[in-house]
This record gives sequence, structure tokens and C-alpha cells, in this order.
Amino acid sequence: MSLDGPNPAVNDVIRGFGSFNKAIRAINVFKEVGIAVSLSYTVIPDNAYYVTDMVKLTERLGVPVLTFIRVQEFGRARENGLSLSDELARMVINDLMRIRTNVKLVLNGFRFSLSDLYEVYGKSRERLNALKIINYSTCPPAGRSRFVIDPDGSVYGCELLMSKEFYEGNALRDDLRAIWRDGFRSFRDRRYVEIKPCSTCPMADLCNAGCPARAFTAFGSVNLPDPYCPIVKELINKYR
Repeated sequence: MSLDGPNPAVNDVIRGFGSFNKAIRAINVFKEVGIAVSLSYTVIPDNAYYVTDMVKLTERLGVPVLTFIRVQEFGRARENGLSLSDELARMVINDLMRIRTNVKLVLNGFRFSLSDLYEVYGKSRERLNALKIINYSTCPPAGRSRFVIDPDGSVYGCELLMSKEFYEGNALRDDLRAIWRDGFRSFRDRRYVEIKPCSTCPMADLCNAGCPARAFTAFGSVNLPDPYCPIVKELINKYR
């Protein structure tokens, strides 16, 4: 369930009048009939200061998992200039790090704002090796183990890249097996070892050049690095 504020005053400005109370009623109904519920909170400048209150609300509701998603600059978020600065993103991380809670907190899209990014990546690599997990990617496996279908049947590899450049066919007319076998080359052929500066980055095997959708939106190609990466930001600022 999506909630973008810990109370109606914050949430309903973003999601519409009355949406907070409707979401709370739905959560309680799901719990009553035994359906597992988790919460999702998209962090934008207007609600970034309420993340600790959101954790407390999640505790009161008895929901075990709360995901904080950094707003992505696509669609209406991009049209309305809803981006989250690195300073605000770090504030959110720090606020959540200070909380003691039994709720499982998940951060989505915040890794490039970590002050100890390389240390975290190092620990992540150790953990993945211990679990014998190979071919890990920080990007959702778009076009590799999943795809998305638009309401009209159009097939794409990623919900953030549903445009003609990434159209793979139509589920109502085409053979999905053939689409899966032969399509999604934009994602499957993306190689971080061929992308600079990722090719020389010590954490490239985990990061995999970051998000191809953000790269395409910022630079016009999925075969370029994630603009959120601090190294890429440095290069952009250097050559401006």
C-alpha cells in the first residue's frame, strides 16, 4: 500500500483529499482477512521531514515492512520538478539510521547518497560472496527476468522506459515466447565494462553502471552511466 505521509495533512496534499483514511481502512481490511501488507513511501521534498513519523505510524498499524523510495525524475515527477537533492536524501538516511524499530526498513534509490558508499559496497560484496550469490545487479532485472505489459498489450523491459525506443511487441498479437527469446537487447547487451567511468570503478560489478532508465533520460542512451553516481556528477560539473 502506498502512503506518502504519516497523516492526512501530509499525504493528502500529494495523493488527493481523503486518500489517507481510505488507505488506512484498506490496510486494516487486508490484515483482518489475513493478507500480508507492506507500506511504500515515495520521498519528495515535501514529505522528506516526516520519515520518522511514518515509521511510528507503521508500528501502530502492525505492518512489518516499510519501503522508502527516492522519487525518480520520470513522468509527472519530472514535469513538476519533483527531485530530491543529495542533501535531503542523506538527511532521510541519517534520520532512519537513528530509529530503533522492529519494522523492516527498505531504502530504494538512495545508495548514491550514502556518505560511506564504497564501504557499504565492500560489505555488500562480502555478504553476497558468503551467500554464494552471483550475477547480482542493483538494477531490477529489466528484460532479463521480467518485463512489463501496458494496458494496450505493448511489451517493454522496464516500466520507466515505456516508449517507442524500447517497444518489444504486443502481448495480444505476438508470441510472448518469441519476444522473450529475441527481444530486450537494450538491457541484455548493456555492459558496464564498456561504459566510462564505470569500466575502471572498483564497485562496477555490483553497480552495473546504475539505472539504465536514468541514463537514458539524462543522456539519451542506456549505454551511459547513471547520472546519480557521485563520480559521474563530478565529471559533469568539471566539464560544464
